Amino acid sequence: MLQVLWEVLKDLWSFVFHRKRDEAGYVGTATTSTEKKYEPVFSPNIERKVLSEDDKKYTPTQEHEAFVLSEKSIIFSEPSLLFDTKVWELSYGDKLCVLRFHGSFAQICFGHTNGWVKADSLTQDPTLVLPEFRPTYVYDANNDQTAKLREYIKDVALGGELKIPLQTTEFILYTLASLRVNIPWPEKRPRTPGSWKSILRGVPGIIMTLEPKTGSILEYAGDDGVNGFLAYVVAVHPDLSITIKSIGRLKEGEYREEDFTQSQWKEWRPVFISFS
Repeated sequence: MLQVLWEVLKDLWSFVFHRKRDEAGYVGTATTSTEKKYEPVFSPNIERKVLSEDDKKYTPTQEHEAFVLSEKSIIFSEPSLLFDTKVWELSYGDKLCVLRFHGSFAQICFGHTNGWVKADSLTQDPTLVLPEFRPTYVYDANNDQTAKLREYIKDVALGGELKIPLQTTEFILYTLASLRVNIPWPEKRPRTPGSWKSILRGVPGIIMTLEPKTGSILEYAGDDGVNGFLAYVVAVHPDLSITIKSIGRLKEGEYREEDFTQSQWKEWRPVFISFS
């Protein structure tokens, strides 16, 4: 009888003890917690050490290249969200240099601008941001590489809005933007192949010649003034043959890397546009 009473008292004590622990905010052995744990999210492929909130030291890291993943990312003067500390605004695909980390922020250098951005807006993997092209492959409106390119140039030509295959003009606009060539475009539109030489005539820093130059844009207007194309001149060789890359030279949306002899490219009667 005493043994039974002892067991009942033990069970009662255990029940009261665990209930008081739960009411005090502890999780007992019989309690299942459904509370979510939120972990800091950092950018893919950027190795870092996570600091505690009270750690006042910055974490040095090997200086490396990174790219902006988000549509826009703010550069702050301090590694925290404080009033009126915005220094600059980065765009999708911008390439920068990561210097070190502090909490959820990364200190970066972008051109002559130095500051702090949210680390989860960056990646070291360029394939997550920048398009990659395969020769003779057609890039239609639904292709991931087409989407990356149009995101990079903010769909300035409305190719994404119109849901059409990648256009020769878009490819060249992207190529120039990725090389940090900033063209003060006049308001005249559309910038179709064959119209660039007239649109850009007289614009400061624009040089037009009939002879190729590495880094220039080859513009072919087309015999009918419609079916032209634009190409980036990758190289000019001693015999004046050229290597170019382009979209849509033979087929809409098709990417090509090609070599042409001097006699071949002269048949197009092209204009070569360079940017100082």
